[in-house]
Amino acid sequence: MMRGDVPLNLTATSLVANAYMYSGEPKYRTWIEQYVTAWTERTRRNNGILPDNVGLSGQIGENMGGKWWGGYYGWRWPHGLFNQIEATLIGGANAYLVSGEPRYLELPRSVLQLVEGLSRVEGGKTVVPHRHSERGWYDYRPLNPAHLVYLWYLSQDPQDRQRINALTAGVPLDTLSYEKGKGDWEHAAAWLGFIEGRNPDYPLQILRATYAASLQRLEMIRHDSSVPADRDVHHWQERNPIVLEGLVQLMLGGPNHVYHGGLLHCRLFYFDPAGRRPGLPPDVAALVERIAPDGLTVQLVNLHPTEPRELILRAGAFGEHRFTTVHYKDTSTPVDGPIFRVLLQPGACGKLDVGMTRFVNQPSYAAPWTTGDVE
Repeated sequence: MMRGDVPLNLTATSLVANAYMYSGEPKYRTWIEQYVTAWTERTRRNNGILPDNVGLSGQIGENMGGKWWGGYYGWRWPHGLFNQIEATLIGGANAYLVSGEPRYLELPRSVLQLVEGLSRVEGGKTVVPHRHSERGWYDYRPLNPAHLVYLWYLSQDPQDRQRINALTAGVPLDTLSYEKGKGDWEHAAAWLGFIEGRNPDYPLQILRATYAASLQRLEMIRHDSSVPADRDVHHWQERNPIVLEGLVQLMLGGPNHVYHGGLLHCRLFYFDPAGRRPGLPPDVAALVERIAPDGLTVQLVNLHPTEPRELILRAGAFGEHRFTTVHYKDTSTPVDGPIFRVLLQPGACGKLDVGMTRFVNQPSYAAPWTTGDVE
């Protein structure tokens, strides 16, 4: 297993994407594109099935007796499908981010298409195989809808949206719970219902659930009598009081990052020009209410009764998108850039309908006041 390549290594594209966004050097973008392309071609050569082990020569199954399955964290592993779709989602999303080419989403899509073709109905629920070994495909159970929602969010492809319905049939999608203690992205389907107008109470529900989870984890910290020798990574995950999912969804307009190393792919990011820092200014709240392929609707509120607040909105976490227009009440203003400013008067509350083209700018970690976009 150590003498070759496995899909799990696609998560390393996040490290390289970070290097690209800090330096702007094309070699990092090229590496990501070539590596994701290599795994896409390996999948095509393997009859549309993502192989979970490849030798140094490029031969599938080179160190596993010719078997395309059995590699490290591969199809035979207890995690099975979970790791294959996560790794390919991370790799495909990062390649899309740095290149602006949606074709790289073919890789994670191929994994979902594979199990969709093997799906069946058990007990009124659609289930798919999560593992493969000498016995063939097995371990049939419902698919985590978060992966399906994430791919659709990136692609905005109607077929990816239809796949969500097909592969979650019979599975409750609006249950709110943080009992698992890690992952922090269990409610992507319920959030999807909100941005599509079917689940109007979701913002209140998820914020209540988030607050309750934070209190519960703080209580665990207060009564933690364990010793260092007994503490593994899960010990800290279960006690981390910072629960991100609801805030990312509602404020930034995107699903939370993919577990195990995914980057933040969202529609909006905010900066406080007075404090010269990322994030909303004090007293300001934001709620993304609608998402479409070409735009979104965001509500902004200044809770301060006597002082105005100014904020900067950026198109995407890394400026990878571009604003086209901003519509407020009866006024439409052209933008054609990665950022725009908003001045909120004391107690102001309003909705902006924002036009956007996605994945058209080189992503960067640079703050707006260092790029020349904002004086």
